[in-house]
Amino acid sequence: MFESLKEKAGSLTLRQKLVAGAGAAALSATLVLMLTMTGSRDEALLYAGLDPQAAGELIAALDAEGVVYSVDGSGIYVPAEDRDRLRLMLAQQNLPAPKAQGYELLDQLDGFSTTSQMFSATYWRAKEGEIARTLMTMPGVQAARVHIGTGDASTFSRRRSEKTASVTLSVPSGLGDRQVQAIRYLTALAVPGLAATEVAVIDTARGLLSADQADGSPASRKEAEAIEAALLNLLEARVGVGNARVTASVDINRRREELQERAFTPQGVVSESIRDERSSNEANADGAVTIASDLPDGETGDAESRQETRELREETKFAIGSTDRMVEILPGDVERVTVAVLVNDLQQEDGSFTPRDAEELAALDALVRAATGIDETRGDVVTVRSLPFSRPAFAEGASSTGAATDGSAPPLLWLGGGAALLALAAGAAFLTRRKKPDLSIEETAPDDVYLGDLQLAQGEGQFVPAGQEDPLALLRSRAGERPEAAAAILNSWLKPKDASA
Repeated sequence: MFESLKEKAGSLTLRQKLVAGAGAAALSATLVLMLTMTGSRDEALLYAGLDPQAAGELIAALDAEGVVYSVDGSGIYVPAEDRDRLRLMLAQQNLPAPKAQGYELLDQLDGFSTTSQMFSATYWRAKEGEIARTLMTMPGVQAARVHIGTGDASTFSRRRSEKTASVTLSVPSGLGDRQVQAIRYLTALAVPGLAATEVAVIDTARGLLSADQADGSPASRKEAEAIEAALLNLLEARVGVGNARVTASVDINRRREELQERAFTPQGVVSESIRDERSSNEANADGAVTIASDLPDGETGDAESRQETRELREETKFAIGSTDRMVEILPGDVERVTVAVLVNDLQQEDGSFTPRDAEELAALDALVRAATGIDETRGDVVTVRSLPFSRPAFAEGASSTGAATDGSAPPLLWLGGGAALLALAAGAAFLTRRKKPDLSIEETAPDDVYLGDLQLAQGEGQFVPAGQEDPLALLRSRAGERPEAAAAILNSWLKPKDASA
C-alpha cells in the first residue's frame, strides 16, 4: 500500500505536490483548531480594567478558593457557570476594593487612642475619597485623585484658615468647559470654607484645565459683549440697522480681600442710678414726770433736740464698647464700565449727510446710561458721537454712498446684469440651432397623394401644414385611414436627396 502511494506521489508534478501539501496543512490546522475549541471551557469575564493592586488582591482570593481562571490583558476570566457565584463571594470580602476610601476610614478609628490630629487627618482623607468616588461616576473619567489643603487652625486665632484643593483626573476623551466648572463647584461646595476659585482641575495628559476662569475666556469680555449686544439692539431701533456701532469695556475686580474692623465707643453709657438718702435723730433730755409737766408750755424748758440729714447721690457708670466688623470681598465685582457709541449722520434726500442734533444725541446718551447701569461715582464713562460712516467706493469717481445716493446701480450690478443677458442670449441661440426635422423634400410622391389636412404641395416640394399643426401629429392621426398614402409620404421623407434626384 505504501509502495503504491510512493509511486503515485512520484508520478505527481511539482504543482500537484504543492497543492496536495497545502491541502494537508489546511486540514491539519482545522483539526487542531477543532480540538482546541472542543477542549476549552466556556469562560466569562469576571472583572476588567482594575488597577494592579486591586487585581492582585482579586487573584489571591481566587487562588485561595481554588478557582480556575485565566488572565487576558486587563480582564480576568472564570468559568461561565461560576461567574455570578464568584462575584457574590468576592463582594462579601469587599473585593475588588474601591480605589478611593471614603467615610469608612472613620470607622477604623479607636476612640480611646485617637488624638485630635489623627482624627483631623483621617477626616480629610475620607473627604477626599468621597469626592473622588463622585468624580469617578462621571462619564469618561478613569481615575480621580483629590487633595485638600487646610491651614493649621489655632484656637487662639481669629483669622480663618484658607483652604485650597487640587483635582487630578485621567480622562482620555477630555473634558468640556462646563464639566470642568462643575468639578470645581462640586469640590468647593463639598468642603466648608473652600472657594471655587481655589480649586485647580488637572488632566494627566493635558495639564491644567482651570485657573481663575473655568471657561477659558475672561468674564469681563463676556460682560462687555452682552452690553454691546443690548445697546446695539436698542440703538438700531432708532437709527436703523447698520447705522450704529457700540464698543464696551468692563473692568472686573479679580482680587479677593478680607477686611476686619473694630470700632470703640468710649462715651457709651452702660447704666445710670440716682440714690436719695435721708436720716433724722430726735432726743428728749428730761424724761421724768414732775410738776413741770403741768405748767404752761412757755414756762417750761425745752429739753428736746432734733437732727435731720438728707443726702442725694446720682451715679452714672460708663464702659468702653467695641464693634467688630468683618467684610470679605470676592472676585467678580464690576469696578468700571466704559461705553463708546458711534451713530451715523442723517442722510438727506439729495444724498448728503448732516450731523444729528444735540437733543437727539442727549436722548441717546440717556438711553445708553439707563440700559448699561452707569455709575459715575465709580468712574464709568459713556461717549456718544454722530459721524458719517465711510462707504467703500466701487469705481473711480463714484460717490461714497453708492447706488442709494445717485439712483444708478453699482458697476458690479451692471456686470451681473450683462452676464445674465449674455447667458440668456446664448441659451436662445442654442435652442434655435437645434436640428429640426427636415420637411423639405423633392416631389417624389404621386401627384394625387393627399392625406387629409396634410398635402404635398405641387411644384414646391414642401409639406404645408394645415391649421399650423404638427405634420407628424397629422401623419399619425391619418395613418389609420389611408395607410398607403402615409407610407408613401414617410418614404419620401426618409429618402436621401441625392437618391431622390
